[in-house]
Amino acid sequence: MALGYFCLVLHSHIPYTKKAGKWPFGEEWLYEAMAETYIPILDILAAFTGSSRVCVSISPVLMEQLKDPYMNDGFKEYLQHRLSAAKADVARFAATFDHRLRKLAEGHVEYYEKIRDSYVRKWNCDLVQAFRRLQDSGRIEAITTAATHAYLPLMNREMFIRMQLLVGREVYRAHMGTDPVGIWLPECGYRPGAGNAKGDQVSRRGIEQYLQDLGIRYFLVDSHAIEGGEPLGIYSAQLPAVQWEASTPTGKSTFRPYYVEGSGVAVFGRDRRTGSQVWSSEWGYPGDGSYREFHKRDEKSGLRYWRVTNRLTGLDRKELYDPDQARTRIDEQSDHFVRLVRDLLAGFAASSDVPGVLVAPYDIEFFGHWWYEGPEWLRQVLVKLESIADVEVSTPGIYLQKHPPTEAVRLRESSWGAGGKHHAWMNHATTWLWKDLADAESRLIAAIERYRNTLASDPHVLRLINQAIRELMLMQSSDWPFLITTGQAADYAKSRFIEHKERLDLVLRAVEALSTDRHCDPPLVDLDQIEHIDSLFSDLNLSTLVNLS
Repeated sequence: MALGYFCLVLHSHIPYTKKAGKWPFGEEWLYEAMAETYIPILDILAAFTGSSRVCVSISPVLMEQLKDPYMNDGFKEYLQHRLSAAKADVARFAATFDHRLRKLAEGHVEYYEKIRDSYVRKWNCDLVQAFRRLQDSGRIEAITTAATHAYLPLMNREMFIRMQLLVGREVYRAHMGTDPVGIWLPECGYRPGAGNAKGDQVSRRGIEQYLQDLGIRYFLVDSHAIEGGEPLGIYSAQLPAVQWEASTPTGKSTFRPYYVEGSGVAVFGRDRRTGSQVWSSEWGYPGDGSYREFHKRDEKSGLRYWRVTNRLTGLDRKELYDPDQARTRIDEQSDHFVRLVRDLLAGFAASSDVPGVLVAPYDIEFFGHWWYEGPEWLRQVLVKLESIADVEVSTPGIYLQKHPPTEAVRLRESSWGAGGKHHAWMNHATTWLWKDLADAESRLIAAIERYRNTLASDPHVLRLINQAIRELMLMQSSDWPFLITTGQAADYAKSRFIEHKERLDLVLRAVEALSTDRHCDPPLVDLDQIEHIDSLFSDLNLSTLVNLS
């Protein structure tokens, strides 16, 4: 019997960026993730010869972009631009006899040529199909998330929680050819059910009830939602100080899953110790001085040639990157992580008759994009864990089959954001956004109600309603309030939210005018143009998936 199980869960998500800017914010977010994260990790998983399996969550809005011909053409142009910039750097550094920089530039050329070859030859310019191939071959357990990565605990109306989850399942079905066994709740945001003031009936359902309706068997939460105590959080370094809400320790462990009370849906909790090894801004691996510095770019090419040096060192004093030095640290730190995993599982096994499970969930874009050495670190962790006979590298779904929960838990409202709750998405800087969103939801509901019995027989109104639903879902993305809160791209996030709000307004005014007088010309709305830009989920009749009862 295994001493315990290690479950690596990688969450893949990029907000909708089609025709919404390129650099520094916009389409190149996706292109960077494809070149620096998705393709390298797909290559690693495809080449892996061991028996380990990894869990990968892919957001529906990301799937739609990865399948979009326009975005794929843009990615090819992006790769060519990066290659040209790297080759120009080689010539520039050779001319100044700067051999260290020239060698680093040659490394960039080799890297992008390899990425282009994998994209075209190995994956046939279709990364969604690449993930499906790995799923079908048993390399990964793919799971879904909410359609546009909406932050579910703050959704104003119950039917839109259902809509986000239902569309998420349907898009997953269409692209992956099967039903998802699990789900990544955006930002690990969870909200329990609640009764009314008298306490004699339920006024809102817990999120697990929607998951159970959709046949989803498990989801993940942050450690404090199960264990109690202080939230770990992953965004603390990017946010002002947040007053976290501590709770009494529950005595429960994240080394076992639990059924959420009143349901047959299981919940897994993130392991604190291994999570900190990657996420901690003070002592996490990615902050090591040997690794490549993310924030410093060459002024001409935009390529990166420096190392962290020290996390307190200013960008003007960063030292040149040394790939050999970085490789040494990858080897040492992957050794450390593997020992830590086994020690933690052994500690739980000493007091349990059931093998424990250590769940390590991460945003996949952290590996490669933010932490350049991350994919190679992941590869070495998987290879080294293969050599430990009593630790099985598996997935939450497989663990559930072998060792189902024996207890139920009442979960707290929670997230993996700073403070452990909702501050990263709801605060003084974002209140206006949630108010506008609530108003937009009410208008859409009213428009659908007017045409509930005639939508199927009126193709023009059906197109308008479907596009209105798309625009609302794009407004609901958790990315916009998060980016506003952190200040990383606040103006861009505000403009994106407002653009979708304005397109929704155009479409709904056309619908409302038709309902007032069918003989009047509706307000001018270039529906073809709006559909061309915000084209996600175009194969779904979204109006049939919105249940307003």
